[in-house]
Amino acid sequence: MSDKTGEPHRGEQKTESLAEQRGRNRKRFNETRTVQLQKIKPHFSRSIAAANPATHFQISYEGPKLKQFVEEMNTTSSPKPGSANRPKKAPVPIPERVEVEIPAPERSFLKNLKVFGEEGDPEIPLEKEWRVVREHLLREGRLDKECALSLIDRAIEHLEEQPNMLDLNAPLTICGDIHGQFFDLCNLLDAIGDPSEGQYLFLGDYVDRGDFSTEVCFLLLSIMLSFPKQFFMLRGNHESRLLTGNFNFKRECFVKYDEEVYDAFMDCFDFLPIAAKVHTNNGTYFACHGGISPTLQNVDDIHKLNRFIEPPGEGILCDLLWSDPVPEDDTVGMTDNEIAEWQAIDFRPNVTRGCSYEFGFAAANQFVKKNNFKAIIRAHEVKRFGYEEHFFRDNGLEIPPVITVFSAPNYCDMYENRAAFIKMTSTGQCNFGQITWTDHPYWLPNFDDAFSFSIPFVGECVTSMYMGLLRYLGVDEDQVTELNKVYSTVQKQRQKLQKQINFTKMFEKGDNAFYTALKLDQANERRPHKPMLQRASSNIW
Repeated sequence: MSDKTGEPHRGEQKTESLAEQRGRNRKRFNETRTVQLQKIKPHFSRSIAAANPATHFQISYEGPKLKQFVEEMNTTSSPKPGSANRPKKAPVPIPERVEVEIPAPERSFLKNLKVFGEEGDPEIPLEKEWRVVREHLLREGRLDKECALSLIDRAIEHLEEQPNMLDLNAPLTICGDIHGQFFDLCNLLDAIGDPSEGQYLFLGDYVDRGDFSTEVCFLLLSIMLSFPKQFFMLRGNHESRLLTGNFNFKRECFVKYDEEVYDAFMDCFDFLPIAAKVHTNNGTYFACHGGISPTLQNVDDIHKLNRFIEPPGEGILCDLLWSDPVPEDDTVGMTDNEIAEWQAIDFRPNVTRGCSYEFGFAAANQFVKKNNFKAIIRAHEVKRFGYEEHFFRDNGLEIPPVITVFSAPNYCDMYENRAAFIKMTSTGQCNFGQITWTDHPYWLPNFDDAFSFSIPFVGECVTSMYMGLLRYLGVDEDQVTELNKVYSTVQKQRQKLQKQINFTKMFEKGDNAFYTALKLDQANERRPHKPMLQRASSNIW
């Protein structure tokens, strides 16, 4: 038994961990689904004629009739006149890969590592296995499904032992949003240093937007299990069922793996801590993904929250993941009196996000002083230079009360922003590091394969040609009404895909790219109120 906070009552012992319970429920669901599928006898038709046979004849593909038909065809068929003397052409060799200079994607599935719960290679220590995972994923390889599930389940068991708010000691490195940009993440780790040589704290938003969210999660979980006492991960607003269903992580899991892996990730996200205290010799910093809440007066109240749930649309848990500081761009053109009023803002509704609040300098300053913090370190917002120091100007402060760090360079392949990270020393000094973006493999929109993606393009041409033929033969337009509807539907699908491909060419690159992308992307920053799968395949993003 436990109370609403998710903590067991005193005097009681947990007979079963949440991780074990979720793993057992997932296993039972899969076994039930397998039994149900086995009861279904599939029926396949080999052609339209077989599926809808004519009334004047019957056709069967089973039994002696098929064998008799094949034998008759083999005995009656004869070569064409003169074909026996015709010289045979040598087969044209087809290369396995057109661009032989580019390495082919890794086709084998990665397995048999200690971090997956298996025996592993005795010559590779556990501390080095994350590099094996990284190199395999860099070659566009995938994990064996059972090993992937084992890795996620082992991560859940580890995260379950962590409190809602971590207690960490500097020195350590703090990173912001990653958003599925796996190749930039590898570049980021190279710039910071080997995880075995220092502490890491990631502030959430590992998935969605980018096309390599599964790779990001598998690598980070592998590092966390390899260095459980110095590698830490918090939850972001995108680590939820609502947002992953509205953006592209859910579809990515279904394309690269299956529904079971997606469900396992969702369970894992429920176990991520939601905040952290970072202690230094000169004070303590508060870290979370979004920001503070008007209902959070004492920071220790975070321990009373039940974090093992889907984040709600309001309340402290929602605010820790969704709130933002008041934009300082609002002060442009203000008078001194207006700036003074702006600095006095406490909390106001967060219109941009569609939920939670925007907190001003007054609220941030009060929270920091009341809880004896030096500053609030958060992520959640893309910044042109990868970081921003809020409420720092003209306030006579030693350090800014709020610091934003964002670690996904060239966000969504359009912003042309830098990524940043914070190296915090034991004395509390924050040193910012920056990186730019790197190249990555290309995925078609919605993770389509080339054949499926080309169907609307080919279909439009074929339908148009067929309609032209009917007009040439003098067929009345009224008789091809259905064909016109088909043509219109296929044409719209083609135009939609064409817009997605050409979207990156809609605005100029360079200094204006960041602000143009920020304006176009504003609608996608809102919290959806219900699953809207079309968001992942919208014309705008």
